[in-house]
Amino acid sequence: LFREPGLKIDNLAAALQLPVHYLSYAINAGSGRNVQAWLNQLRVEDAMQALAGADADSVLAVGLAAGFNSKASFNRAFRAETGVSPSEFRARSKAQIAN
Repeated sequence: LFREPGLKIDNLAAALQLPVHYLSYAINAGSGRNVQAWLNQLRVEDAMQALAGADADSVLAVGLAAGFNSKASFNRAFRAETGVSPSEFRARSKAQIAN
């Protein structure tokens, strides 16, 4: 569900059959993040797995598949979570595998 680019808390709450305010509170209490930051964290973690694997997909394709709606939003969120760009992360992952 987190891979859906337009996902909003209203949609998530409806899918889980929970009140919006309760879901927001639970996410914040459990993760220390607001809903959007939490979704971005999940998406970045998903993208990290894809980028560390076979590189058949472009960085943009990985970002879109993880739920980001543009390369810019993917790069921004990825760098905020990891401190490096998706391309840098992929290169470092490949270098670690080679060693």
